[in-house]
Amino acid sequence: MVRGETAVESGVSARRRYSEDWAAGYAMKKDALYRGFYIGPFRKKRVVDDQAEIVSHDNAGDRTDSPGDSPVSGYEINFDKWCQFLQNAVQKWGKEHGGTITLETAEHRHYDYALDVSIKKHIDNADFVIALIAAQNLNAALELGYAQGREKPGIVLIDGPVPSDLQGMITVRIKATDYDSAGLQLPNHLLRIDEEIVKRQNAERFSVECLSRRDVILIGDMIASCKQCIHILQTNLQTVTADHIHAIKQRVQEEIPLRILTMDPQSAWVNERARQLNYSAKDIGVYRDLLENSLDFAKIQLDGLQDYVRIKVYNDFPTQMTYRFDQQLLVCTVSRITLSRENASFLVDDTSRKGIQSSFIDHFSHLWHSDSTRTVFGELADDALVPRPIGAPAA
Repeated sequence: MVRGETAVESGVSARRRYSEDWAAGYAMKKDALYRGFYIGPFRKKRVVDDQAEIVSHDNAGDRTDSPGDSPVSGYEINFDKWCQFLQNAVQKWGKEHGGTITLETAEHRHYDYALDVSIKKHIDNADFVIALIAAQNLNAALELGYAQGREKPGIVLIDGPVPSDLQGMITVRIKATDYDSAGLQLPNHLLRIDEEIVKRQNAERFSVECLSRRDVILIGDMIASCKQCIHILQTNLQTVTADHIHAIKQRVQEEIPLRILTMDPQSAWVNERARQLNYSAKDIGVYRDLLENSLDFAKIQLDGLQDYVRIKVYNDFPTQMTYRFDQQLLVCTVSRITLSRENASFLVDDTSRKGIQSSFIDHFSHLWHSDSTRTVFGELADDALVPRPIGAPAA
C-alpha cells in the first residue's frame, strides 16, 4: 500500500491515495467487529472572533458554508451533523469491507453518573477513536489526550493548525463545514485504523487491569452495559445469585443470550474442591447443598426466559472462572486455599487479543460441548450463542 510521509493531507492528495490504494480492493479480517468512540461536542457552536457560543437545538438549522481560509472566520459548525456524518461513514466502510464497525457517542450508553468517568470508560472499551477538534473545545482535547495515553488508534479531524504533539495519530486538517473533503479522506484512514487494530490484537504483550479481588461493582457495570452476550463459568453460583441475578435477568429480558456453566453438584469432583476449601469429610454435604441451592435459585429467577438462557453443569475439576460480557473478559484466579471471589482477578478489554481465544474462549466452548456436560435449564440454541454485532437486532 502507498503510504504518505505525513498524516496531514490535503483533499487532493487524499483523493489520489484513495484511487491508488483501493484499486485492488481491501477486505477486513473475517467477522471483524470494532467499536469506535466519537470525541467531540454534540451541540452546534457558532465561531466568531475566536469565541464560541452555544446555539440552542431549537434554532439549529443546516450548516452554512461561509467562505474564508481562517478556521475562526464566522462560519457555523454543526457538531451534531458532523457526528452523524462520521457514524454513517464508519458503518458504511465496515459493511463494504466485510466487517462491522460502530462509532458510539457518550450518549450511547452511560457507564457512570459522572460524565468524565463514563467517557473514560467509553475510551477504555473502544478499539479506536475519531476526534473532531474545533472551536477551541478543551473537553475534546482532554479526552483525546486520555485516548493517546491509553494508546488507542485514532483519526483526528482538526479545524485549524495541527499541534506537533499529535504524533502517532492520523491527523486530517479540514474546514469544519467541508464534509466532502473529509469523506474522501476517511476510507483510506479507516484502512490504516483496521491495520493498527489487527497489529494490536496480534501483539505478543499487552496490558490488562489487575484487581486484588473480584469486584462486585465492576461486574454489575459490565452486565449493565453489555449488548451482545453474557457467558459465565463459575464453580459456585452463590455470588451470581446473591449479587447479580436480577441485573442479569433484566438483560435476558432484553433478549441478550445468557449461558452459564457451573460444576455439577453431584459430581465426585465436588469432594476434592470441598477439601481444598477446608471442609471436613462430614461437612462436604454442606458444600454440595450450597452448590445445589444456588443453582436452583438461578433457575427459579430465570423461569419464563428459557428461550434466551441455557445453564449447563460440568463433571470435571474447576480450573477456570470467567465472566464474559460482549468482548470483555473478567478472569478469576482459582487457588487451593480460598474462594475465587477473594483472589486476584484480571480484566481483559478485548477477547480478540492474541492468546485469549485459546486460553479462555475455547476452554469454555470445549467444556460446554463436553460429553460429560449436561443441560439443566433453558432452551437457547447453540447457534444463538454466537455474539451478534453491536447494534444488530435481536434474533
